This record gives sequence, structure tokens and C-alpha cells, in this order.
Amino acid sequence: MAEWQGFGYRALTAAGESEQGSVQASDQAGAVALLQKRG
Repeated sequence: MAEWQGFGYRALTAAGESEQGSVQASDQAGAVALLQKRG
């Protein structure tokens, strides 16, 4: 869970400097990477 929170924090930080669309894409990529890591 801590890893996922780290992804979310980075996404929120990026939201201040980047477009929300790319932030959502990067957050999705993080979720996929985490699922692959666990699987």
C-alpha cells in the first residue's frame, strides 16, 4: 500500500506542473506496474 501511496503522491505533485491528462496516464502506468510486480 505504501508504494501505491507513493505513486499517488507523485501524481498529485505532477498535477501542479503538468496537464491532468498526462498525470492520470502516469498514475495508470504506476498501477499497472504495481499489479505486474505483485503478480
